Amino acid sequence: MKRIILAAIAVMGLTVANAQQMDTQGGDPGKNGDVKRVNKPMGPTPEVRAERSTQRLKSELGLNDDQATKVKALKAETYKAVKTSSEKNPGDAGRDARVTELKPVVATYKEKMKEILTADQYTSWEAQINKRYESWKKVATAQENAKPDLEEQRIRMELE
Repeated sequence: MKRIILAAIAVMGLTVANAQQMDTQGGDPGKNGDVKRVNKPMGPTPEVRAERSTQRLKSELGLNDDQATKVKALKAETYKAVKTSSEKNPGDAGRDARVTELKPVVATYKEKMKEILTADQYTSWEAQINKRYESWKKVATAQENAKPDLEEQRIRMELE
C-alpha cells in the first residue's frame, strides 16, 4: 500500500514539474512534444539597449551629457533597425539578408558617431570594437563545430 501511495505522489510531482517547465518555456507542447513559443519579446528593447550601451560608453570614453544624449538617440534608432531586420530575416536562413540590410545602417551609424565623438574618443571607440571582435573571433574559430559568420558578428560588434 505504501508503494502505491509513493508511486502516486511521484507521478503527481513529475506532472507538476512538467507543467511548470512548459509554462516557463512559453507555451503548450505541439506535435512531437515540441514547445510552441508565445510571441514574447526576446531580450531588452532597443531603448533599454541604447541606455545601457550609452552608459558604458559614457564611462569608457568620458562622454559629456550632450554627447551621451546624441549617442543614446542614435543607438536607439540603430537598434530599432537591427531588430526590424532580425525579425524580418530570422535564423540562419536570413543571415545574408540581415548582413546586406545592415551594412548601410552600420556605415551611417559610424559616420554619425564620428560627428558626435571627438577624434580621440572615436579612435578609442574603434580600438575597443576591434579588440572585442578579435577576442570573439579567436574563441569562435577555436571551437570544433563553430561556423562563425564573421561578417555578421563584425556588424554586431560595431553596433554595440
